[in-house]
Amino acid sequence: MPHSDLCDWAMGIPPELLAEIFLWVKDSAQDPLLECRVLGEICGRWRSIALGTPHLWTSVMLVSSTEPHVDLRHVPAILALASSSIQRSGQLPLKLSLNAMWFRNHQLRNHQRPLELLLSQSQRWEDVIVYYLHRNTMLTILATNNFTSLKTLRFSVSLLNWDQSTNIIVLPNLTFLELARAATWLLRRFSTPQLDHLQLQSALRHYDTSDIRGLVERSACPLTRLALRDIPTVQVVDDVHLIALFETLFHLVELEISYSLAERAGDLFTDALLTRLRAQKTVPCVMPKLRRISVGDLSRSSLDLLLDVLESRTSHEMGCATLQSAQLHYQTSREFSTPTMLRVRALCDSGMGVEIQMDGQWVDIHA
Repeated sequence: MPHSDLCDWAMGIPPELLAEIFLWVKDSAQDPLLECRVLGEICGRWRSIALGTPHLWTSVMLVSSTEPHVDLRHVPAILALASSSIQRSGQLPLKLSLNAMWFRNHQLRNHQRPLELLLSQSQRWEDVIVYYLHRNTMLTILATNNFTSLKTLRFSVSLLNWDQSTNIIVLPNLTFLELARAATWLLRRFSTPQLDHLQLQSALRHYDTSDIRGLVERSACPLTRLALRDIPTVQVVDDVHLIALFETLFHLVELEISYSLAERAGDLFTDALLTRLRAQKTVPCVMPKLRRISVGDLSRSSLDLLLDVLESRTSHEMGCATLQSAQLHYQTSREFSTPTMLRVRALCDSGMGVEIQMDGQWVDIHA
């Protein structure tokens, strides 16, 4: 439909409703800023409504590509749009996508004003994803600016080498933290007293559950969700350290944990670990509020011991919450004995949602 016809067709739509439609388009778009800019170019009326709707401009992107380098050809346009978005969004919270390379590239000296404008609004940063963390520039920014509104922080790919700095970055209202392809020692730099959800995926070079425990103990945070995904096969995670971590998670409700390849999973889900997770009347319950668990790969672990754990958490008499759901993942197919399957079905009949996945396919437990 030509732009003029589209404007004529939409002329009867009240501005308030049109603004709501614009917001829906933005929220469902892969590139929100591009969609907002396109909407503002349809006609004068649409542009006026778009510019007068601050919520349309709360996404700011300093990312020119999926590569770590900064494509200088795109810098002026990206910075101009970022600067406009900051101004048009009023005082609303901001959602940012940042390439950390932008804050240390000497070739961007002529473009410091938009970067300074962005940093001057640090109290509005609410949801931030940082790509390609390199050197200490971004961590220094986090340590020396006001981030009281920051609730969500993600690091995607850290190129940072070992950092011996002891300065702690306090993010008082952060509730979600994710490290993807980043070493766990990065957690040593943070104190997050309100952290509710921690997610680690495919750590590089360094993976130490003591770093996670240190964050929880240092912050005294009410962590309720923990996801340890694709623990790298080059690392050996000692079950003693893993048990020590679990023993600090008094508020945890949801746990997801997996190795990246099946041949190492047996090193993680040991008999000692599974035995400690079993609720007992004579021993304080580990993760007493746990209600949902997802584990994999279990190809080298004892299903009978795991079922002991699940069965022990079906009653409040053991001093822990009733487990509501359990997902068990196997990278390869295997046969279970009839008594084992009867135990699984009994758990389902008791109200626990037990799901088993083998080789990517969900098993019909009642078949």
